[in-house]
Amino acid sequence: MSIGLVACSQENASEVAPVQIEITPTPISTPTPASIFEENFTLKDCNFSIQTRRKYQCGYLQVPLDYGEPDGLKIDISIAIFYAENPTSKENPLAYLHGGPGSHSLETIPFIFNSVFSSLAPTRDLVFFDQRGVGTSKPSLNCPEVIDDTISSLNIKQSIEDQQASFMSALHKCHDRLVEEGINFSHFNTLSSARDANSIRNALGYEVWDLLGVSYGTRLAQTIMREFPESIGKVVLDSSYGLEQDIYASVPQHADRAFRLLIDRCISDTECHENYPHLETKLYRAVSQLDEYPMPGNAVMIKADATSNNGFAAENIPTLMTGNRFVSVLFQSMYQSELIPWLPEVISNVSAGNVEAANILLSNDLSTMQYTSLGQYYSVQCPDEISFTNLAFLRESSWESEFFRKFFDSQDLYAKEHISICEFWDASSSAWKENQPVVSSIPSLILTGEFDPITPPSDGETVAGNLSNSSFVIIPGASHGVLFSSACALFIATEFLKSPVRPDSLDTKCANGIGNIDWVTPLKKTGFQAYSDPISGIESIKPEGWDNQAPGFFSRTSLGLVGLAQQIVPGTTAEDLLPTLVESFGVAASNTDLGEIKTDLYSWGITEISSNGQITILATTTIGSSAAVVLASGLPSQRNDLIESILRPVTKYFRVQYK
Repeated sequence: MSIGLVACSQENASEVAPVQIEITPTPISTPTPASIFEENFTLKDCNFSIQTRRKYQCGYLQVPLDYGEPDGLKIDISIAIFYAENPTSKENPLAYLHGGPGSHSLETIPFIFNSVFSSLAPTRDLVFFDQRGVGTSKPSLNCPEVIDDTISSLNIKQSIEDQQASFMSALHKCHDRLVEEGINFSHFNTLSSARDANSIRNALGYEVWDLLGVSYGTRLAQTIMREFPESIGKVVLDSSYGLEQDIYASVPQHADRAFRLLIDRCISDTECHENYPHLETKLYRAVSQLDEYPMPGNAVMIKADATSNNGFAAENIPTLMTGNRFVSVLFQSMYQSELIPWLPEVISNVSAGNVEAANILLSNDLSTMQYTSLGQYYSVQCPDEISFTNLAFLRESSWESEFFRKFFDSQDLYAKEHISICEFWDASSSAWKENQPVVSSIPSLILTGEFDPITPPSDGETVAGNLSNSSFVIIPGASHGVLFSSACALFIATEFLKSPVRPDSLDTKCANGIGNIDWVTPLKKTGFQAYSDPISGIESIKPEGWDNQAPGFFSRTSLGLVGLAQQIVPGTTAEDLLPTLVESFGVAASNTDLGEIKTDLYSWGITEISSNGQITILATTTIGSSAAVVLASGLPSQRNDLIESILRPVTKYFRVQYK
């Protein structure tokens, strides 16, 4: 979900009783052979590549556009199924319900499968599908007009009013084009997607399956629990909210909480407070400065590109960082657990007049924007959320929120924007039951992140209160989508899915031992510890607290922005290897010879490479019949720190122990 979230009104909530579902299903599944898939689905190219021992297939399932007219027009739901390695497995299949609404599922499989799903469900079938109107399903309600408008306006100084007017104009164009293509937005709501999910289950021959919903996927999961309870064994809800919640009215309070929590946690941590003092003052100063004097910069959008070697291409985009754009980037970054420890440094840098890191965060937002079908987002949110709220209620929630009011809604546009969009989007309002809590005894695990800026723990606790056979777990230090960032959350979910014990008897002790945040330390204060690689023979040091991405590769943040690599390349010399390394950065990269660093053992040649707004400092030397490479990457403003605080100490301790 984005800052453009929506809401459900509590008005007249007491008039209709919650939907009661008291059922304890028997978790027995029927394994699905590939022949069933090939019989019921139109096979298609998966359009993704992934390293796995599992057999997998992709295809389309035709479903009714309108389930009230089953023999009428059909649409295609795009599906990928990964078969259990053991074809006789009796474990329930697991269906993944992605978020958004509008987020693509199949296109993101390469980014999440091996890190999450291969360990979460190693002995069961896994089912992924793009919900109707999304991604590779047909039709897809993408809005390239909005993406183009967003990119073209990034280097323009606009008032909030002008920015909103430009967005609304682009969204109108998308809406009108989709209408011309024959799209009826009233058929793309959550209830229709729940019926699609049940059609997929039936077509795959499963009697019962388990559900994993994340973010908006938790709303879809609860709808399936209400409509088809007998089809579900267990449910995992990650970053959840209830159907009855007015999520758009909740956004201002949740945003306030997220900013307040970030600042307070930094203040209470001795090291963070010492490195980034007066953080709240710096945040206000940074926004004020950028509002008056926007700062130029550069962002990079990573796009899918079938012609490139790795399937992606980088597009450089000139930017003008404004105060409104900066706080929006901060808010979106709070969704990612891995980025939270970096935000105090980003705020401090911007307050000091340096927006390089802020543009890296913006680049992250731009690169994920292409994986959302915005037309489907509004086709869901308008009938399922906005239709149950009103202008006065949204406006009141904004006015009562200090941070949100100042940073996001100083011109009183938040409520008007969402109401006006849904007025012209013209999707029929959903039935009142879509605004009522789902009450169920289906075994459920509700996971939530402490820092989640959009579905905080209070939301998940409310959902858990409606599910009598559930366990509610808060993951400290984590944010939105905890399964994708927390080993503890993944362990708990794995145990829940495979264990016969009641949810409230789960071992959740790992969540109790988390709490301290490893705030990013300024490069000047980087500490080191011993490092050795028995395969290459390297004996060296590595930065404390950095993530080990691969043997010899370390990253300061999850974006890989500041990184360190130490490698041995056999059968060559530093002189011969250097041109190849420089060439690997692409034809647009530039390089500069920075001289030498001499240590007790070696003389290292130092080369700076500039590419896509970032720099890499290469140190190369010849050791016997091999070339040694140490590189440190980061932002141009970090050049001196990369050399003096990272590269120089690492090359000083670098050794090779030959067997």
